[in-house]
Order: sequence, then structure tokens, then C-alpha cells
Amino acid sequence: MSPDERSLRDTVAAWIRASQAEDAQALSQLVAPDAVFLAPGKAPVVGREAWAAARSPLFHGVQLRLDLEQVVVYGDWGHAWCEIRMSVPHAEGEPDVRIEGHTLGLYRRNESGKWLLAREATQLAPAR
Repeated sequence: MSPDERSLRDTVAAWIRASQAEDAQALSQLVAPDAVFLAPGKAPVVGREAWAAARSPLFHGVQLRLDLEQVVVYGDWGHAWCEIRMSVPHAEGEPDVRIEGHTLGLYRRNESGKWLLAREATQLAPAR
């Protein structure tokens, strides 16, 4: 494994840890200022601040599992493909909503050498 791939894998691992810990500040530091997030049936979310605002009310109490499937680096760009399984709390007395699918993140290395998530496309659906 190349040092670049190891570095990107470390960034993805940091993303997974911060997601599971609901650490919005740590996640924001891994997102490029001009990032674009794509999800089915929704308008693109453009920019770190818009992403943080859209994300914050959605994930409180979510049980999240991300499994890294692939990491590939090509110069100052790379991608990571992850499998996602989420359990979202529902109203009291109702069962949790279970969602699963995949996400593909495109990462760009900034001028200081840090990998930042620049584009993400997510495909999630009710769990089977």
C-alpha cells in the first residue's frame, strides 16, 4: 500500500470514527469548503456550511456502521467506497427506521497535504 493510500485510508477512518461519535466539528474539518453532496430525490447540498446545517438535525441518536470497501488514489484525488447501515430513532413506541446502501466519496488533497471530502454520492434505501 502506498503512503498516499495509507493517508487517505486514515482520513476515511477518521470520518468513520467522527460519524459514529456524532462529532460534527471533527467531520466539518474533513470536508472541503466547496464540497458537493448528492442523494437520491434531493437537491445537491453545496458547501461545508450548507452540509453542516443540513446534517445537524438529522443524525442525533443514529446508530451508524460504515464498512470501507475500496480506496484508490490518483495524484491529488482519490475515492473511497463504503457500505452503510443506519438505524434512525423513531417516535417513542415505534420501531427504529433501518437504512442501508453505499456511498462514494471523492477526496482532494489540499495544499497542506490533508485529504478533504470534496464530493459524495450516497445511495440509501430501507433495509431489506
